[in-house]
Amino acid sequence: MHDPLMQRFTEMLAHLVGLAPTPSNPAGRQAVREYMIGWLIRLGFDITEHGDDPTSQVVIASRGGKGLRLGLCGHYDVEEAGDGWSTPPFELTLQGGRLLGRGVADNLGPLVLRLLVLETLGRDTPTAPLLWVLQGEEETGSPVAHALYPTLPWPQVDLWIEETGYFERDGAQRFLARDLDATGQRVVDALEAVARQAGRGFTIHPRYLNKAFGESRCPFLTHLVRGRPYVALGPNDPDSRIHHIGESLAPDNIRFAMTQFEILLTAAMNAQTPTQI
Repeated sequence: MHDPLMQRFTEMLAHLVGLAPTPSNPAGRQAVREYMIGWLIRLGFDITEHGDDPTSQVVIASRGGKGLRLGLCGHYDVEEAGDGWSTPPFELTLQGGRLLGRGVADNLGPLVLRLLVLETLGRDTPTAPLLWVLQGEEETGSPVAHALYPTLPWPQVDLWIEETGYFERDGAQRFLARDLDATGQRVVDALEAVARQAGRGFTIHPRYLNKAFGESRCPFLTHLVRGRPYVALGPNDPDSRIHHIGESLAPDNIRFAMTQFEILLTAAMNAQTPTQI
C-alpha cells in the first residue's frame, strides 16, 4: 500500500487483531482496552473507567470542542474465530483486495479508523465536542454495559454515531439515520455531498444498524440513543462477513470512511444547536 495513512492503519489493525480480544481471551480484551485508552489520552481525551473487571470495563472518553456534541460508540471485544478460515484469523491478511482477520469489521477496524483521523488532525485542531463510549462484552450480550449505563451521568449528545456503517458492493453508501433534527440533517447533507463528489451513490435508510442480539438488547440503543439523532458511519459492506468465516474490509471503503469521519467532525463543529441559534 502506497498511502502512508492506510499503511499506518494496516499496522495498527494488525496489532489489535493479533491480540485476539475474544470472549475466551480476557487478556486480549484487556490489552485492546488499554491500547485504546493510551491512544485517547494522547489525543487529549479525559478518561473514566467503570466496572470492577478490567477485561470488561466501560470506558468513557470525553473531549471538548465547538458545535454539536458527537457521541461515538464502539466495543473492544471480537467474536470467536470459529473453524474454516483459509487464512489465520488472528493475522491480518491482504487477500483478494481485502483485509481479512477476525474483528476487522466488528469493531477493531472502525476504532482504528477514528483514532487515525483524530491523530491526523492533531489534538490541538478544533473539532466538535466528542464523547466516546467503549465496552468489552458486545459479543456476549453486554451485561456490564446494561447494568452500568442507566446509572451513569451522561451529558447531552446532539448526534450519536453508530460503531460502523455500510456501503453496497458497488461503493454506494447505505446510510442509516434516525430522528434527525435540522442541524443533524445539515451534517448528513455534508456527508452526502462528499460521497456524491467521489462518485458514490448515497441512500438514506431510516433505521438502526442490525444487532446480533436484537435492537432491544443493545445497551447503546436502549440506554444512550433513546430517540436522539443517530447515524451509522463506517467502512463495512455486504462482504465484511461479521461473525462469519473470512471477516474482511475493503481498503477503498476504509479510506473513504476516514474522509467522511473528518468531514463529520468539521460539519458538526460548524453546526449550531437550536439553543445556539
